[in-house]
Amino acid sequence: MRVVITGALGYIGAQVSRHLGNLFPNLELILVDNLVTDRCNALFDLPNNAEFQFHEHDVSTQDLSPFIENSQAVIHLAAFTHIINQVSDQDKIEQTNLAATQNIAKACIKYKVPLLHISTTDVYASKHPKSLDEYCKPTELDPQTPYAAIKLKEEHCLKKLGDTEDLRFITLRLGSIFGISAGMRFQAMLNNLCWQAVLQQAIQLPKAGYDKKHAYLALTDAVNAIGLILKRDLFDNRIYNVLTTNASVHELVDTIKKYCPNMQVKLTGPNTPDPLFYDISYQRIAHLGFEPIGHLEQGIAETIHLIKKSYSIFKDPVKPKMNKLKKVKKILTRK
Repeated sequence: MRVVITGALGYIGAQVSRHLGNLFPNLELILVDNLVTDRCNALFDLPNNAEFQFHEHDVSTQDLSPFIENSQAVIHLAAFTHIINQVSDQDKIEQTNLAATQNIAKACIKYKVPLLHISTTDVYASKHPKSLDEYCKPTELDPQTPYAAIKLKEEHCLKKLGDTEDLRFITLRLGSIFGISAGMRFQAMLNNLCWQAVLQQAIQLPKAGYDKKHAYLALTDAVNAIGLILKRDLFDNRIYNVLTTNASVHELVDTIKKYCPNMQVKLTGPNTPDPLFYDISYQRIAHLGFEPIGHLEQGIAETIHLIKKSYSIFKDPVKPKMNKLKKVKKILTRK
């Protein structure tokens, strides 16, 4: 079996590539990434449970035929997930993310290869307090960021290609990822809160929405969901929500404080209730046998432990111990 993974060095890709070989014997994985994030370390110590090939490639502009031809599936993870100024960079997000999805979909159509497409639960927002699922009304799809808005455009694009050009695909709307990975991102809110708490940095959070729920997905559950889709060959041109739990920022902070009791959080801005609801259901994929095994507190504890361990070189969580840093620099520059 041959599978192509785009964005293979990213948060999810780095973990998926390490575990799919445990599910499929004689698996050949074609890892594709443009190396913009410089996460080459995600290629280190790959397991021997699969045969790996890596290709530096821009999936939004370059021809994917050599990789997709003769493959059994494409897992499309490549995307800009974080832009500092998302509003002004919306065109860049669209040109990159939407163009990449269209480019990959065309190649999949040409070679009749099914496509596993990743979207986000951030496309949801309702003014009615209820659990949101894949059957929701179009008015309950209200992306709050340019990234989520482009993901919704990608969904519409794939549906049209499925209806008119027989593209086989599935879209997984994932909650916000948490957990340890060689490609993990610390721009993600949960990881960033853990980082700031360990370093005892001042944390400011808006009062509005502090108690609102948001969907979170353990990396382990993301990998298991992708494995389930491939094993069942479930490319039915439908959308599936995938998450471990719904939790508020308030709950995240309370959990982090168990491991970083000195964490200081200041709530800012008006105490205006957020009129939107984001409680997400994952019953559609649960009916297929998916059961989340991840645990939010465990993920937080492991992330905090990793950060603390990595910063043992510091005298305290804020200021580096300069004599140790100078020693490390001397070793690294020694001829």
